[in-house]
Amino acid sequence: MKIAFIIKNHEIAEPLGIMYISSLLRTKGHSIALFIASKKNWLHCLKNYSPDIVGYSVISGSHAEYLKINDQVKTEIKTFSILGGPHTTFFPETVYQENVDAICIGEGGYAMLELADNIEQGSDISGINNLWIKKAGAVIKNPIRPLLEDLDELPFPDRDMVYMKDKYLRENKIKRFMSNSGCPFNCTYCFNRAYKNLYKGNKIIRWRSVQNVIDEIREVKNRYPLEIVRFIDDIFILPPISWLKEFKNLYKQEINLPFVCNLQVKLVTDEKIRLIKEAGCMSVYMAIESGNDKIRTELLERNMTKEEIINAFNLVHKYNIPIGAENILGLPEGSFETDMETLKLNIRCKVDNAISTVFQPYPKTKLGEYTIEKGYFDGNFDLLSESYFQGSRLNCFSNKDKKKIENLHKFFGFAVNHPSFLPLIKLLVSLPPNKLFRLFHRLWDSYCKRRKIFNIRFTIKDYLSALLRVLRY
Repeated sequence: MKIAFIIKNHEIAEPLGIMYISSLLRTKGHSIALFIASKKNWLHCLKNYSPDIVGYSVISGSHAEYLKINDQVKTEIKTFSILGGPHTTFFPETVYQENVDAICIGEGGYAMLELADNIEQGSDISGINNLWIKKAGAVIKNPIRPLLEDLDELPFPDRDMVYMKDKYLRENKIKRFMSNSGCPFNCTYCFNRAYKNLYKGNKIIRWRSVQNVIDEIREVKNRYPLEIVRFIDDIFILPPISWLKEFKNLYKQEINLPFVCNLQVKLVTDEKIRLIKEAGCMSVYMAIESGNDKIRTELLERNMTKEEIINAFNLVHKYNIPIGAENILGLPEGSFETDMETLKLNIRCKVDNAISTVFQPYPKTKLGEYTIEKGYFDGNFDLLSESYFQGSRLNCFSNKDKKKIENLHKFFGFAVNHPSFLPLIKLLVSLPPNKLFRLFHRLWDSYCKRRKIFNIRFTIKDYLSALLRVLRY
């Protein structure tokens, strides 16, 4: 059975979701290929491959583009098309779009495997859990299968599929890994709350065995350039202390490379930070989101005080670990002034790489639905961008305030690192948004990540290649 995964453009990092699914399909003998829709002659190459199934992983904001790509494919090739990912999980009615044969809700690995096996064997595909499938003019809505509890059961992600088509990701010295899945928190801007409702009764928080994680990293280290390990788990320190202690010992013995991971303020303790530092942690990311107490605790439901935030950042700095911090600007009920509070809290926390995004009211999140209820957003999700770095879609700001918020986003990281420039920045944000501001933001953020967070020596060629990649994204 030939299966083609299609992505619309080169990714800025490995698309681990489809890589896990691809690896699972390969274990059962299916043929897999990746196609990049922005490449020249991609459709011609796809026709020559003649896939039995084409699959897409879709996030909200990119869904309209993927539907257009699928329309192109279906007019040229007789194939079965299936869309999965966060967008179809929370908007399964995507199945009613023309040329869409099926959608996947939730975890896609074993559902996709069952689909491929059944099509290959000529068996009925209408009863596959997690899938909504069109049949005889109707849509069959199958229930959700339980979450996979033993993550070690999954084969390692299929990196060959991606690296064969993408030299940049193959040669990149930083590569992404996951050690756990799930998050115990219910932030209103995140899909996690809806995901937990979807899988109510399932074990949401799961982690791989330490040895399984080490084996994957070792395999990648032996086959590809690898100098820094990037764990992309929502919260790396989520597993119990016993897991972290075992990880520290095995990682130092068998891998001994610096790594970067994500933390959460409420879970930071001296022992956990000491363990990851001793294991080789070179830097971390930790979210602040808003410096305004009411917005942070009531609107975002991130129940942490300023004191807890500052103490957590101080504790990480105690171990000389640089910190990148995530923040959201342009929140409903907020203003330019509240966003300045966020900037000032980042300064107090001595953030090394302050990242800001402009709030997007994504569907099926509590905060996204709230913006519609309050009349701040008209609910046209097709207008949203998949990028968090575009302008605000909310109508609760004056044009003047919206312009200042969008411009503050471009200078946010620089201002945190160089607060003496704040008077000048307050003047600049009143100017019309422009390409020069956007370029400045990309350059500064890229510089901070590479020098302060990853602290890796890049040639000029490496730096320009990475920058062009980000600018295209």
